[in-house]
Amino acid sequence: MSLSSFVPVVPLDKPFIEVDLSREYSPDRISLDPPSLGGYNEKRKNMYVSALYADQRDVHVGLDFWMPVQTPVFIGSDAKLIHLQNNNRDGDYGPVMVFQHPLPDVQELLAGYLTRWMGTVAAYSGKTTSRKALADFLKENAKSLEPYFDRDELASFLEVLGEGLAIYVTSPETLFQELKPVLPDTLYSLYGHLSEASLTGKKPGMMFRKGEQVAEMGAESENGGWIPHLHLQLSMLRPSSGDLPGVVHERTRALALALFPDPGFFLPECTFV
Repeated sequence: MSLSSFVPVVPLDKPFIEVDLSREYSPDRISLDPPSLGGYNEKRKNMYVSALYADQRDVHVGLDFWMPVQTPVFIGSDAKLIHLQNNNRDGDYGPVMVFQHPLPDVQELLAGYLTRWMGTVAAYSGKTTSRKALADFLKENAKSLEPYFDRDELASFLEVLGEGLAIYVTSPETLFQELKPVLPDTLYSLYGHLSEASLTGKKPGMMFRKGEQVAEMGAESENGGWIPHLHLQLSMLRPSSGDLPGVVHERTRALALALFPDPGFFLPECTFV
């Protein structure tokens, strides 16, 4: 499978401004026209200040497309809608849709992604070669993620990741082939900060074709209180509801980078101003 299996999830008719919020968060730095793009694996200090983030989560694990209200949102590849709900707490997602993508040869793409990121994950874990130490490290960091997934599926993924880390620090040249057959065969996506109207007439089980409009961006009054944008997040595991942690704590960062792949690795690139 090639990256051409994916299409843009938002209109790309205007160049984007790439906004680095790791330096500072200021709403004045975010433009809607021309649109702005907010990054993945970005530690955003002073941005998440509502009670929802009392645990001091601030590492962003999706992509943000800041664009005007009612900007159309498209599905990146053929997908089935599995969850939809309105997370209407202050600072939350507002309306959300979660999709399942039955992609051909997705294990090859995920193995390529994890091979690329394993060095980063290994660095966070201290590059120990002890399988027990790696397992303990991953288990401890997975605690805050347990409410979002089936526990058995999460435990299995931790085992795969632990083995992958051990292989990486001993014989990294074999990592891709070792990972490929044991990774999930489906990819999941969460679309957040949508309009309430986007949920009307939709229900779990509906199928959508690649490039089909599935939603529109919501206003600040309905999207959790944010400047209008789409938060796009991918997951290797099936979410148990219409919710995922869009930002994680620093201590969970290593695991989150593996569990929530960078959407920019899969999607066509934006052009920038």
